[in-house]
Amino acid sequence: MRSLLQANWIHTSDVESWLRQMSIGRTLNVCCGKSLVGDVRVDVDPESSRTEYGDLFHLKFPPQSFDTVICDPPFSYYNRFKWILPLAHIARKRLLLSSPCISVRLSSSKWKRTLWYSDTVAQKGRPRGGLFLRLYWCFDRRDKSLELPS
Repeated sequence: MRSLLQANWIHTSDVESWLRQMSIGRTLNVCCGKSLVGDVRVDVDPESSRTEYGDLFHLKFPPQSFDTVICDPPFSYYNRFKWILPLAHIARKRLLLSSPCISVRLSSSKWKRTLWYSDTVAQKGRPRGGLFLRLYWCFDRRDKSLELPS
């Protein structure tokens, strides 16, 4: 039996606050986990804070039905990218997309400690117990970074 939600995937309160600040208008949070950000929160895990059951690969929302779409998918999904385009279609103004773990060589003393996540799960080539930052890409229709080809 595999676990859908792991404790080290839960956003810190500072990240939750940042996501709220970055959200414009009506917000959809896909793969929400324990996050409480979003007017509509979608996840497959019954232990999540979802307001609706939903599968990232089969979203039922029409194009531009939310001002902001947030997605923090399982990082294994980054080997197949077909889920990103439907999210961009749903977002009217902004898409906030969490990146997979990326090695960032920065002193943790320069960043608020509450922004760092504990790496409690050993992964290939990485020891347990390290710290990592969760990075987000922000795509905006306001600055044309979310514009889709016609």
